[in-house]
Amino acid sequence: MVLTGLIVHFTAAVFLSLHVLHSRRSLYWLPALFLLPLLANLYYLLAVYLPEARFEERVRRLAAATRRPPPKSVRQEQASLDYAEVPSLHNRLRLAETLLADGATSEALRHFDDCLAGPFGDDATVRAAAARASAIIGRPLRVRDRRVAGNRPAGCLAQA
Repeated sequence: MVLTGLIVHFTAAVFLSLHVLHSRRSLYWLPALFLLPLLANLYYLLAVYLPEARFEERVRRLAAATRRPPPKSVRQEQASLDYAEVPSLHNRLRLAETLLADGATSEALRHFDDCLAGPFGDDATVRAAAARASAIIGRPLRVRDRRVAGNRPAGCLAQA
């Protein structure tokens, strides 16, 4: 009977001491777990291990939920809200790329055309995004037209 008690105590102490080392708790738990057979094991099990196990499960579920990408409608609505708040070129390009990824190609092309017609139409980022969108849609002729139209030096400072 005494041997069975020692085996149970030693097994529980080893299990809980591995948890102490794995969770980087204070090292004073190690001698306490081995030298105080029942008291330290029960206290550590009830006060530290079980609440932490429940907490880790909640954290794992929360982390799994945050790893999933948001649905298309949420991404599209967020991009349109950002563009409505601050109508910048970056937000318009992000909205156009989100619309393109969600399958609203005509609306995405309208936004890309507006970006190309604006003051940043000669910008390489805008032209590359519009060319990528035209290639995805399957209109490579529009890509060539946009590249040729984007290379005109009409607004260039070198003419001033």
